[in-house]
Amino acid sequence: MDQKKNGDNEPYVSVYILSYYHEEYIVKALESVLCQETDYSFEIVIADDCSQDKTPEILEEYRLKYPGIIRVFINKENLGISLNHLNCIKKCRGKYLIELDGDDCFIDKNKIQDQVSFMESNKGYLCASTVLEIRDSCGNILGHTPDKELLNTELTLNQFMQNINFPTTGMVIRNIFKSEYELSQLELMAQVSRNIDDLTLCIIILRLGRVFLGDKCTYAHYSRRKTGLHNYNSYFSAMKILEQHIELLNGLFHYLSSEIDFTERYSYQIKNALKIAIRKFKWKWFLSIYKQLPSLYRTPFRKSVLLKSIKAIVFGQ
Repeated sequence: MDQKKNGDNEPYVSVYILSYYHEEYIVKALESVLCQETDYSFEIVIADDCSQDKTPEILEEYRLKYPGIIRVFINKENLGISLNHLNCIKKCRGKYLIELDGDDCFIDKNKIQDQVSFMESNKGYLCASTVLEIRDSCGNILGHTPDKELLNTELTLNQFMQNINFPTTGMVIRNIFKSEYELSQLELMAQVSRNIDDLTLCIIILRLGRVFLGDKCTYAHYSRRKTGLHNYNSYFSAMKILEQHIELLNGLFHYLSSEIDFTERYSYQIKNALKIAIRKFKWKWFLSIYKQLPSLYRTPFRKSVLLKSIKAIVFGQ
């Protein structure tokens, strides 16, 4: 760890961590940041969403051990992923932001150095994403994201709305959220969903600036944990998660319908709902989901997400 760059008292980079019942993983996450070899000064800002395990105790130990680097904020009540994420970004002081989930880790000691140096040399980009290595609970590599053909290219908002995704975890962002307008845009994240933050954050970033998808793998994301019942994907059923995604899209449609086409995003969720309905005979549930869509996307032809979803299932898309 090398803290050299920046003439003032503000850190150059804010690595921010969202933690929730991460007592088994948070040490590895923290150590993966503390071992960074970089000329850029950095802080670690941690927002814990009212964990009731030993996570807060571990965070306090590290805060006391690294008082000039680590700042810890423990929520007195559970706020949900989106609001906790928003509040954490607000507390960051750095010129650049890098997100790390409390149960993941950096796997490249030069991550901060390389990503921030890229941003310093490429002023036209608001954000630079990194390749995620997806692992199971034993550390076995399951795959990588995003797809290879997208690497070393610029991603547009139109591409993203066609279900071409990029990971928010591990990306570096210029901290433009200190100004009133950009902060008001960021607050949309907590307004449209309690538990889904990444899709909204991607849309916000792509509306505000340019995004580059780098080709270096610097981050390990653990998708299958043996423990961690409070993890979003394990705490909620597939049906409940889908309901929350529809609610999220409806919220985004309310604010952004005049400038963004949500056809493909709705189609993807309705396709998944159809699969659940077919597999579990949940047709009343499916109809209740479908009726929640804006009328624009329930029209018979032009933007009919139902026809697109049926076609995708039939042709295995």
